[in-house]
Amino acid sequence: MKRIVAGILSALLILMPLFLQQDMTAKGSPIDHHLFSSLSESGLTSHDPIAISGDNDFIQQGWPGAGTPNNPFLIENLRVVSDITCISIQNVESHFIIRNCYLWHRPEYQSYHRSEGEAISIVGSANGTITDSVIESDTSGLYISESGMIHVTDSIISGYQAAIGQPSRGADLRGSSNCIIEDSFFTLWRTGLNLIGSNYTSIANCTIVENGYGIELIGGYWNKIMDSTVVRNEVIGITLMDNSNNSIYGNRIESAYDWDGPNTWDDNVSLGNGWRDYSGTGTYSIPGDSNSFDRYPWLCADLSYAIKDRIGPRIDHEIWLTITMTSILYHPMHQFYATVTDDSEVDTVLVFYRFSEESDYRIAEMNKTSDHSA
Repeated sequence: MKRIVAGILSALLILMPLFLQQDMTAKGSPIDHHLFSSLSESGLTSHDPIAISGDNDFIQQGWPGAGTPNNPFLIENLRVVSDITCISIQNVESHFIIRNCYLWHRPEYQSYHRSEGEAISIVGSANGTITDSVIESDTSGLYISESGMIHVTDSIISGYQAAIGQPSRGADLRGSSNCIIEDSFFTLWRTGLNLIGSNYTSIANCTIVENGYGIELIGGYWNKIMDSTVVRNEVIGITLMDNSNNSIYGNRIESAYDWDGPNTWDDNVSLGNGWRDYSGTGTYSIPGDSNSFDRYPWLCADLSYAIKDRIGPRIDHEIWLTITMTSILYHPMHQFYATVTDDSEVDTVLVFYRFSEESDYRIAEMNKTSDHSA
């Protein structure tokens, strides 16, 4: 793991207006995920929160597309930072895509109170895709309720370390069906993925790490969890409660519980799951009262290889700062520091700053002051 401390002397503020707000991001070298190379912060357009309450709102608000499978409505290349829901979609049947967006649902500057809403809320809707996006929140990344045929792919959904002790969820599906969540990364939530009363939904090739609970599947039927890495979660990896006829196979799992069932922990042919504590012979008994077994388990003792650098660098402490300068004759130098960690390499640390609440963000690259390997 690489750790750097970066700082910037903001001498460029000397002749600028009196108000500064800044936040930070880091770039690195992801090994097996293309997202950070494709999502360029500098190429995004800042935008106010978006509320769609019906198909006609896409047209009235001027979003491109026609809402058809071949020409869906497009919300793309946007940066939305808000203490309310960044994108809210309700009662929509038209096809739509949210693509290449950075959505940061966060408390107000200098506020330590949890914010309301979610980064993305989809209610009573269908035919939506969320792809190639970075989604951050302290409450819920994706809230999908009473909806169907929602596809989430190639995205990073990240909470905050403090959120593990709060009722936060990376993806919260309630009463929804026929959804697909694949090729995405969930970290730093109380629950990475939470499915309640949701059916016929697939979770495939996802990485769910460093949450309180990895996946909680409650009261759902005919769902699949496949080819995913569910490790380093504080309490439990996968929990199944009050449900049946779900299939879990091809995954790398540290721990699981199955409280009801029957559920199937293999593909009924030859593929089960990798378990850290598998004895190496026979079946693997799933803890819980369902009497479930993985008939084709394999030993996966060292799961560190399965957690590749898919999330990119992290800033240990987010900095939300407002500086008010009271005199244009005297402007002290302001110096910021950030500690950034990554599993492979940290390339750059950027500070996004602006001089009024109405102005666009500017970008400056921070200087590296030290470099440590762990």
